[in-house]
Amino acid sequence: MSTSDNGNQSSAGRADYYVSTTVVTWRALDSAHGKLSDELSAALRTHHNLSLNAHAVLAQLVRAPDRKLRMTEIASRIDFSLSGLTGLVGRLEQDGLIERQSNAADRRVIYACLTEIGERYANEADTRHQATLDTILSERFEPDELALLAELLGRITANGEA
Repeated sequence: MSTSDNGNQSSAGRADYYVSTTVVTWRALDSAHGKLSDELSAALRTHHNLSLNAHAVLAQLVRAPDRKLRMTEIASRIDFSLSGLTGLVGRLEQDGLIERQSNAADRRVIYACLTEIGERYANEADTRHQATLDTILSERFEPDELALLAELLGRITANGEA
């Protein structure tokens, strides 16, 4: 970006920034994420009365050993605050989908554990989630394009998984 002698960005520099490939790419990624999240959330709410965040918690638990994880681990995995997760887990617990469990060795550690009902519900919601993703993405991309997109976006994440 160009700056004037006093250190302020010139109008030409600002214009370059707003049309730069990186900014355009960021806006496209951000917009695509928002649109996908909205469509996935609508499908989960309509068919399972679940928010996208609630589904993310259940999806983590269904894949976890013994179907349980420490609350701090879930918060970290889904990029959610611990206080926000506590409220969400409370609602899932009221619905009978999960239960909290203390650690006998360390009372400060709390686990979220998937119930049998929660496991069935999570699997049904996962099926809906996958079907919705398949529909959304197959309408916009050919299979080889989708594979390339996954590969390219995988470079952004540490281990290639989102």
